[in-house]
Amino acid sequence: MSKRPTAFEIEEYLQRFNYTDMINNINNFNGETLECIIIKKEQIGTIFNDFHHHSLYEMLYISKGKVQYGIEDQKYDLSAGDFILIAPNILHKLLKIVEEPCERIVLTFTSKYLDSFKTENTDLSVIFQKISSSNNHKLTVLPAFKEEIFDTLNKMQGLFLSKEYGNDILFKSYFAQLLVRLNKEVSFIETENESNEKNIIIHKAKMFAINNLDKKISITDIANEVGLSVSRLSHLFKEKTGISLLKFLNKKRLTRAKDLLKNGYSIANAANKCGYNDYSSFIRAFTKEYRMSPTIYIKNYENQS
Repeated sequence: MSKRPTAFEIEEYLQRFNYTDMINNINNFNGETLECIIIKKEQIGTIFNDFHHHSLYEMLYISKGKVQYGIEDQKYDLSAGDFILIAPNILHKLLKIVEEPCERIVLTFTSKYLDSFKTENTDLSVIFQKISSSNNHKLTVLPAFKEEIFDTLNKMQGLFLSKEYGNDILFKSYFAQLLVRLNKEVSFIETENESNEKNIIIHKAKMFAINNLDKKISITDIANEVGLSVSRLSHLFKEKTGISLLKFLNKKRLTRAKDLLKNGYSIANAANKCGYNDYSSFIRAFTKEYRMSPTIYIKNYENQS
């Protein structure tokens, strides 16, 4: 079983998005590990960061505008009132702003934080289990509850990092209210043409890649598995997901490598178990993706554990 995210991983996540002001607060947060983060983001024009992943849960709520979001093998069109839910180590990316002004609220938290609310009768992680089983990360708030959800998120943002008496408890209570409401009242929106042939092919290609990360599989192997030519599958995968199949495969390999390194595997063994037969190629790929070598990553993680 993998270890839960530490302050180092949270900081790494924040750095990836240049949340400098948030990073500066981490070491001053009463000396505690920051387990839950909320921030409001406004964006104009085109960006965007590459597909990325992290060891945290993420909930993204669109409060204004329209955007297109890519998660694993799906694209989602989102408008005000929509949520995207992302479990740990899932590749995702904001693809484009469709309608401005665009405002979204991002709530990020560790599995430890989510588990701390679990009782005999209530498990707040159920909603993430649903998205996993349905392969659908988009959900929408029922109209009757949109104002309540938005108000709860705004209250949480106002309380975040506050050191005033009682505000930490209020923040946790609003978090619990939000997750309880979503688990009870949110209806999932089926992905358009969810069961059509192209989406089935893309999902099959994705799962074959994920299930064979420890082997030196190629794009040709994946194409043969789904019965398409390399060029046809590559074009279809990029069209439907916003990421090339080769990049998807490499990012999934590196995601697996991070988990193995955190669980005590040597760099050579981690590389081998992720389909990298060439040690130097793995070092270059890892360093390029995470802006640090595997050796430094292990050292940083151990120092924060």
